[in-house]
Amino acid sequence: MLACADRFEVFELLRSVRELVIVASSFHVKPLLRIVQSADRYHVLALNRKEVKLYEGNRDALAPVELADVPSTITAALGEELTEPYRGFHGVGPYHASRGSSGIRHGRGQKKDDVDIDLERFLRAVDRTVLERHSRPAGLRLLPAGLPQNVAGFRAVTCNPFVLDAAIEIDPDSLTLDELKDHAWRAVEPTYLGRLAELTELYRSSRSRGLGDEHPAAIAEAAAAGRVGTLLVDAERLVPGKVDAATGTLERRRLGDPHADDVLDDLAETVLRMKGEAIVVPTERMPSTTGVAAIYRF
Repeated sequence: MLACADRFEVFELLRSVRELVIVASSFHVKPLLRIVQSADRYHVLALNRKEVKLYEGNRDALAPVELADVPSTITAALGEELTEPYRGFHGVGPYHASRGSSGIRHGRGQKKDDVDIDLERFLRAVDRTVLERHSRPAGLRLLPAGLPQNVAGFRAVTCNPFVLDAAIEIDPDSLTLDELKDHAWRAVEPTYLGRLAELTELYRSSRSRGLGDEHPAAIAEAAAAGRVGTLLVDAERLVPGKVDAATGTLERRRLGDPHADDVLDDLAETVLRMKGEAIVVPTERMPSTTGVAAIYRF
């Protein structure tokens, strides 16, 4: 809950947060930053031959996403262009003749070919619109989920650069939401840990060249000047104080002081305001002992 004299906001979060009350001149948003950052968030695209569903999650929870202009079923995607195996009748007449077909299909091979062609067209339509409406705007990795043949069919047509190499090769409809979340996090976690390892290595190499720092006061000045490109912040650490966003001056204060916030929270807000990236990291994955690590742009 965030509250001030003329505003009161309540947020339902996908992960639990520790109980904490802070009274200060600015909102304490570090728990929200951890929720909205993309480091450990992902999409799951649940596939079968007739419909798709999209979910968003992290290690703690998974929730359905309303598809924005994405054809969720093969009928919605192809409509009148569906071939007879899906439409359930053998059509004849001008409509089919105009498409170079009498509308009468013969033989099991022909029917299977039609189904495969429709599935491919359906998956192409889904891939294109999921990329445009969800993956690219959110910047989240996409985990396919479905029977092996459906996952393989999707991989054969996808142009989405956010699609993960991992997959859940189980019928998603056979899993509860919690089971799907558990499978998803097991598949996504190696990518998440790899991302943190890359950031840790980048920080260490940057620091060796004078382009990284772990001292909050120095980082505050650099953040105010727009020099911080990426900031790593300890998820559990709390440093009482206040950062002047304009000058970068850092003041240490006592926890409970009505003019104090969490310095790490103030640093993250300043970096974001200057178009940098702030990533909230589990304590055990932090590359510094001060609760913060900055990678400078220059």
